[in-house]
Amino acid sequence: MKSTLAKFIAALVISTFSTVECQAGNLCEDINQELKYSLTRIPAPGVTLSVLLNVGPHCSLAAGVTDVVKNLSAKPDSQFRIWSVSKTFTAAIILQLIDEGKLQLTDTLFDLETKFPNLYIDESSVEKLSNYPGSRKIQIKHLLSHSSGILD
Repeated sequence: MKSTLAKFIAALVISTFSTVECQAGNLCEDINQELKYSLTRIPAPGVTLSVLLNVGPHCSLAAGVTDVVKNLSAKPDSQFRIWSVSKTFTAAIILQLIDEGKLQLTDTLFDLETKFPNLYIDESSVEKLSNYPGSRKIQIKHLLSHSSGILD
């Protein structure tokens, strides 16, 4: 079984090592085979993956290395730096909050304090931002488009 998900995940990794912890049937074996097949074709150091399904199969897979300098093998509980990949996830969550009516694209950074009272906001950063001319005009849409919203 070569699922689209397995092919997508396999396309994100490269390595010469592979470890598997699996308590499921063929699904885990198939995904692991896809990972192994793709390891030498895609320029990435390593990957960890957990598969959870409502009806049973569960497996944790790891392939590649977590540190290319030290050549440390990836394990199912390894952590990786994801760099700018998180921007996409953050944007998706913000758009979900907008869809749910909890945020608007025109909300400012300073609106977040009242809309999300349990949100941790570093007070020293708020103070520094407050002192910058035009900072109260920065809106969610500016952050999503990587612009400041402040005219030069």
